[in-house]
Amino acid sequence: MRAKAAGFWQSLIGYLLLDAIRRASFVLLLPVYLSTLEPDALGALVLYNVFAAVLSVIANLRLDASVRTLYFDLRGDREAEDHFLSGVFSLSFGLIITASLLMALLGPVIYRSVAAGASFQFYPFGIIAMATAFCHTALAPLFVFLRNRRDLKTFVCYSVFLIIGNVGLQLLCLVWLDLGLVGALTGALLPPAILLTWILVRRAPKLIRVPRWSEVSPAIRFSLPLVAFSILFLLEARLDRLFIERHLGLSSLGIYGVLAALLGLASMALNALDAAIRPWLYTALADPHGEEKARVATFYTFYVGCGLLTVSLIVMAGSSLSLLTDDPAYLSVRQWIPLGATALVPLLFTRYWGLLYLSKKKTARLTSWTLARTIATFVLLSLLVPRFGIPGALIALLVSQLLNAVVFRIELHRFGITLRSDAITMTQALTFLLILWGTWSIVPAENFLRFGILQFLLFLAVIAVFHYRTPRTLHQQLSEPEPEMTAGGVAP
Repeated sequence: MRAKAAGFWQSLIGYLLLDAIRRASFVLLLPVYLSTLEPDALGALVLYNVFAAVLSVIANLRLDASVRTLYFDLRGDREAEDHFLSGVFSLSFGLIITASLLMALLGPVIYRSVAAGASFQFYPFGIIAMATAFCHTALAPLFVFLRNRRDLKTFVCYSVFLIIGNVGLQLLCLVWLDLGLVGALTGALLPPAILLTWILVRRAPKLIRVPRWSEVSPAIRFSLPLVAFSILFLLEARLDRLFIERHLGLSSLGIYGVLAALLGLASMALNALDAAIRPWLYTALADPHGEEKARVATFYTFYVGCGLLTVSLIVMAGSSLSLLTDDPAYLSVRQWIPLGATALVPLLFTRYWGLLYLSKKKTARLTSWTLARTIATFVLLSLLVPRFGIPGALIALLVSQLLNAVVFRIELHRFGITLRSDAITMTQALTFLLILWGTWSIVPAENFLRFGILQFLLFLAVIAVFHYRTPRTLHQQLSEPEPEMTAGGVAP
């Protein structure tokens, strides 16, 4: 059983770091972007990535989401797991090829209908960004499968290739070849395209086949309700960029893109944390006797604590921008860091609550309330961005996240999902906010670096107090025997 507990920490560290670094390439390359791209070019890069992300959701119907959850109905039957992966991967890949052909014809028309200016073009910039997103989308079911099966070795190999390739090729294209925006987009495209090609050549007989409807219909039924939800979620999460561009221009979007990239590290870290704990969490939730509730409660406190520590790190990083650039336009981002960090706090809770909610496989209701939240965000941004600019966008996002948290709590209560250790988890968040705004008010104005370091050190001490027993508790819980698993889940 000690091996199982050690496996949890190994998986957590491995998946968390690699997944976070792989998704955070924009931030890793931020010093290069700040020195090689003007604010308007950086704004265009942000805008292209927004549209590519939305198109990629439509392309594969979110089938990778089915692997995240339905895989656990097959635990203990490796042949059924492999068969499930090949069916989902084949269908997803076929859909992506079809979407690529359609976008090659319709892309210019779609981009002209939404473009803010003549510089926003499908050829060559838009199609490169779209191809990059499609390659990552094609790889998504396989990466989820590797995490669920806890195949850390293969996951590490693929992730390291993508990280080194992405950073290295963009450095080559931007710094040495001086290709500007097209170089940044091309450098991001080549690594996932090469990896996908290599996997197809090496594993095509096992991955590519004509799936039977009976094999993929559960995945489709699970994923289809998530398509509209995911599109709305992406739009709601990126509406701020669109409003900034429309009301303040591409240069302001480039500046805001730096802030959004820093704040986006929280979502990337949570994505990686989701991937690391989901197998263990869903195994605990699958216990029909409710004997694993203590582990679920420990995960809750641990998850939010890790998220808050990440946000504190983001604040410190954002306050240290003067170490990367002396451009006053980019340095203006620092004054909005505390407000942006505050807007992230409700997200930490709703992300964990979302894991619990999806374990019930109730995806249809997600769309209706995401639509309502998107409309609310649209209205808030329409009112606040023209009047207050970038701070208005952050206030709108904070209000939207608070509304989302309220709805999630109502939904969890409706499905009878209890939240143990809620008080201590909420106390962590309130303590972080007190430290954040307390240090912001105490540290002299314009001394951003001192503020960032001080708030991080203070909150690190608080986290040490809150979680000094958490590693031992998780180790003990993960060392306890689990109920016997069958192909259909936990044995009765």
